[in-house]
Amino acid sequence: MRKKYKHKSKKETRCNLISQAEYSRQKNVTRAAINYHVKNGAITLINGLIDPGLADKELMENSDPAREGLRKIPGPKATGAIKGDGDNGLTYKQAKIMLINYQAKLAELTYKEKIREIVKAKDVETAAFNTARNVRDQLLNIPDRIAAIVAAESDKRKVHKILQNEFEKALEGCFEKKTNVNKRHKTLCEHKRSL
Repeated sequence: MRKKYKHKSKKETRCNLISQAEYSRQKNVTRAAINYHVKNGAITLINGLIDPGLADKELMENSDPAREGLRKIPGPKATGAIKGDGDNGLTYKQAKIMLINYQAKLAELTYKEKIREIVKAKDVETAAFNTARNVRDQLLNIPDRIAAIVAAESDKRKVHKILQNEFEKALEGCFEKKTNVNKRHKTLCEHKRSL
């Protein structure tokens, strides 16, 4: 949302007000450029005239920083304020700076992902789900494998030892598969690098 400027009384402002042509001469730009900014709301008219101080402030707030060195008055995209999410509005400069910051953050994330410093959350969720499913399957297979052995055993210590061994085998089997996959992946990566 554009800032509202406190206007002086009519008598005070009349002596400061100038025509669009005079303002364009002061700024050393074409009258068409000033007219463009007036039509797009970047410069506020008071009774058809321009207050130079107010116009300078408005143009400064709405100017494109990338174009400042090229022209004294910004081009067509530098008009008005931009509504943000829940804020009072941003000037063009603020929006441009915000965009550049987000692009830099995105580039940093892409770089970190490529050097494997970070991974996608979806990949982690998929790996965790697969590991948990594998653990569940291994544990659910234990009763089928040892039911007859445990039923034939009357010594509590031996039953405990049989159960403990089966649980250890099941859990080691789950994580051995994951380790083997990682070893194969590392070997493939090293082979590709050597080529």
